[in-house]
Amino acid sequence: FVDLKLDDCIDEFGAEKVLTLIQRDKTRTSLHALVLEAIHKNVLRKDGTAIYYMDDQIGFDTESAVDYFQNPKNQTLKAQILEKIN
Repeated sequence: FVDLKLDDCIDEFGAEKVLTLIQRDKTRTSLHALVLEAIHKNVLRKDGTAIYYMDDQIGFDTESAVDYFQNPKNQTLKAQILEKIN
């Protein structure tokens, strides 16, 4: 059953993408979830593939937005976004 779902994911997203997600560290996974939840709750805005906080672009895609939030200089904004989604 699990193998079937994994096969479905590989078919849909490609083996490279699935392996990337499987090997990702917990911090990066948490930040990815933060970005997706913030988009879902309209705290962050997605225009095409770009991610925005208000009018400021924080990434050209979800992965670069995760990179943005991993940067120690951007922890204040990350905390503000966490506060808004909670």
